[in-house]
Amino acid sequence: MKESSGKFLFPFIWRRFKSNLDLVRRLAWWREETRVYLSRARYHTRRFLKEQGIRWAKAGVLDGEDDIFWLSRDEVLGLLDGTLDHAVVRQRVRYRRRIPVMYRNFVPPAVIMPGRARILPGRTSSSRRKDGSPEVHARVYLDQSEAQPAGEVSGIESVAVYMGMGCSGGSATGRARVVRSLEEAAELKKGEVLVAPFANPGWTPLFSVACAIVLEEGGLLSHSAVVAREYGIPAVLQVEGATSKIRTGDLLLVDGSRGTVEVIQRAEDAVRES
Repeated sequence: MKESSGKFLFPFIWRRFKSNLDLVRRLAWWREETRVYLSRARYHTRRFLKEQGIRWAKAGVLDGEDDIFWLSRDEVLGLLDGTLDHAVVRQRVRYRRRIPVMYRNFVPPAVIMPGRARILPGRTSSSRRKDGSPEVHARVYLDQSEAQPAGEVSGIESVAVYMGMGCSGGSATGRARVVRSLEEAAELKKGEVLVAPFANPGWTPLFSVACAIVLEEGGLLSHSAVVAREYGIPAVLQVEGATSKIRTGDLLLVDGSRGTVEVIQRAEDAVRES
């Protein structure tokens, strides 16, 4: 890489590039190594917070034991030293729990240019939640158009090839398992293709079960790509709309060397043929 790049760069730019490239090569391993140490530290922090959340829930400070994970560091400290009103904290948690629900159907663009987008106030729906409160849907204004809700992909071909970035070589064939959250991961079976929006260190055990990985996000040096290479399974990342275009049960051929995901057979076709 260095030799080919030197042919197209001015000498002073080439020297700077070579110096930076050597530095990246020496330090790149720290990118994954730091995650190991951070995960270890977070484990002990989470144990403490979990226990404190249980105690606060029993004492009526919080509505539920997991509510503590919706608080900031300063808010936790404020509750510990008694400077924060319990009712105010409970109200904040209830509001924050609604935010992910508001954005669950929002599909953000890959890039948002400065000054080209703004968040609009939530829109109240006529439908009601289980607790009787109205549904609130988030809206984002993007270049005169509304963002498309997830899952609404029209004209899905019975056989298709989707392009992405090949981040771990090799190929594998298996049935797709679309997983949008870690809670759904328990449904993943041995030999299936894991199809997800992204994967973080918490998803690592799934890589020992899946025969291949297909993600909407990530790159060559992302955690999921590194782990896929360590497990020796093909991985194709940056497959736009993968969790919407691919359905659980679709038969896929994942080629991590070429960066392609081929739908050999749709799940509904397999059911009709059986």
